[in-house]
Amino acid sequence: MNYDLIFLLEEPSMKNVLEEILPKIIPEQISFNCIAHQGKQDLAKSIPIKIRAFNNISPHTQFIIVHVINLKVLKFLFKAYKMLSKT
Repeated sequence: MNYDLIFLLEEPSMKNVLEEILPKIIPEQISFNCIAHQGKQDLAKSIPIKIRAFNNISPHTQFIIVHVINLKVLKFLFKAYKMLSKT
């Protein structure tokens, strides 16, 4: 399948958060996929493989790599997730 955006994520919990938040902030006509990894090393190894694979299928796909290096950012995203989940 072709996607406009692909989010490469460091961990599965981030996928849960983004799959709840993104549909509320990204227009419906923009397709996206969130791909979770099992930590920083798994994500780092996967980046060139995934980009090559998707570029063969859909060369216009844009990649967003989510690598949480700050606990405050992660806490903010979880707080936003909880707030949006209530709506």
